[in-house]
Amino acid sequence: MATENLTTTTRNDTRRAAKAALRSFGIQRFRVLWLRDGKERKSPWFYSKERADQARDAMADKYGRAIVYVD
Repeated sequence: MATENLTTTTRNDTRRAAKAALRSFGIQRFRVLWLRDGKERKSPWFYSKERADQARDAMADKYGRAIVYVD
């Protein structure tokens, strides 16, 4: 069997496929955005609205305004 005919899946392709599958099931993800020193900063993705709200509260207390972005 020739290995040239086998397709290889890269790590990034696997991650993209997994994320697309989650979105197809209607699972939302959340990210917190805020300004620090005039530059936009962002948190890692959260898959829980409660955790995103906790992070938003923490960033708002520390830097002023913060918002939760839903994807």
